[in-house]
Amino acid sequence: MIGKMLLTLSLFLARSSGYHNFKLFFKNLLENQNYIYKKYFDFLMIFVVVSSILLLIQEVKHDLPEWLIIYNYYIVTTVFAIEYLLRLWVYDDMHETIIKEYENASFLSTKLKLLPLLWKLVIGKFNYIKSPAAIIDLLAILPSYRPLRVLRVFLLFRVIKLLRYTKSIQNFLSVIQSKTFELLTLLLFLTFVMFISAVLIYVFEGNGQNPDINGFFDALYWALVTISTVGYGDISPVSIEGRVISMLVIITGVTILAFATSIIVSAFTEKLDELRSEKSILEAAKLEEFYLVCGYSKMAEMIAKKLAMQGSSLLIIDRDQNRVTQAQKNGYIAILGDAAKLETYTQLGEYSHHRIIAALSFVNDEIQNIYITLTLKSLSTDIKIYARANSRSMVKKLKLAGAQHILYSYETIGQIAKEYVANPIAFDAVNALTSGLTKTHLSQVTLFAHDYPVGRALGDIDFFSLKVILIGIQREDDFIFKPQDDFIFKEHDILVVIGENHHITQLKEVILRHKYAKGKSDD
Repeated sequence: MIGKMLLTLSLFLARSSGYHNFKLFFKNLLENQNYIYKKYFDFLMIFVVVSSILLLIQEVKHDLPEWLIIYNYYIVTTVFAIEYLLRLWVYDDMHETIIKEYENASFLSTKLKLLPLLWKLVIGKFNYIKSPAAIIDLLAILPSYRPLRVLRVFLLFRVIKLLRYTKSIQNFLSVIQSKTFELLTLLLFLTFVMFISAVLIYVFEGNGQNPDINGFFDALYWALVTISTVGYGDISPVSIEGRVISMLVIITGVTILAFATSIIVSAFTEKLDELRSEKSILEAAKLEEFYLVCGYSKMAEMIAKKLAMQGSSLLIIDRDQNRVTQAQKNGYIAILGDAAKLETYTQLGEYSHHRIIAALSFVNDEIQNIYITLTLKSLSTDIKIYARANSRSMVKKLKLAGAQHILYSYETIGQIAKEYVANPIAFDAVNALTSGLTKTHLSQVTLFAHDYPVGRALGDIDFFSLKVILIGIQREDDFIFKPQDDFIFKEHDILVVIGENHHITQLKEVILRHKYAKGKSDD
């Protein structure tokens, strides 16, 4: 009867989306560092921990007001207890264990035994209860138990609880943990040297020759103080042999400290690169729309600079840490990763591909460009991809992979050289517009369904007052050069204009705000 009730309840919880969402909320709140509300929970717990410690210290010699006693012994304890129970609850899913045991019993045509099932559930929770973090949480509650004042010694565990809510301290501990083997090896060697030196100094001076060494513990104390290079001076060797041992121990201690320092510094260097990568990923996840630049080559660097001048957001992905670092120094959001792998994009968020305006794949490896194109198309077929090709044979392959625009660098260079030779003055003018050498430059503005010009004639928009020159309009595969005043704008039209940066920015803002018409404001 009880088994059926447990199974019915477990099946109900497994099917309940509300229960899953409710539990997921608390799990993220307690454990997910990237959850939006996690930092507020951490601030609250830090305040509770610090305030309770200050009150307990204050209570040693002073009487607390009644309201502070209530806060210290009831509210703080309740908060700690609730947190402990919530962590115990989200540690595992008991209903999944029950369903799994029932399915196993049904498959083997055996009867589900209640006691072994309950014992398995208890063992599952006990695995959390015996963990160091859970023990600290439990011991942190004990100082609030007033009848046993001796339990206030566990006040220390409330300080340790701060480690859970302070990310910087967690990072420090993770650095130390990553070098556990090396540090334990040094500690073992340090213990060995300290023990041997203590034995030697005790043999040479523990026979009454040194009045400060009255037992082996004094020799151990001297060895520890000497090898740590602290040197209190309360115990000093008096024999030649003891002084020789002291010199060797000091040199060994300095060497061990140097090794330990180098290990920790190298671990911090590795961790800093990881933290920078995590920071870049968080910044990228917050971008509403951005251009994705795959490979920070020289060509990509120039294009990124041009896009940044127009106020566009960029995300750069490269497999070379040096290039990623250089991109970050140039002020861009850059992450270390392989742009041809799906895992690189999943860390940016489930719907990150919906925010990519266009992807620029300009890595030097042509095969890599094809893989990047295929990967991006698997994310979304709507992503516009600009790819680089070094040979004509790769142009067709990139188009088949899904790249809409191919930059054939050698052909482009040849065309530029031809134009420069034939029309040097015109080329210099166009180059000045496109390279950013002057305040005036060439730009494009895309129209969307909600923009003001859509459905209106060209003559209704006063480009002259906006101090920009309309060169033409790209509509699908056709470019309409210098359209007439009766030309009707449509959604997805791309306006090619010439003007200064702030005037083009003003044009974009006017279009987005729906409020500019020729000679008047239209709200």
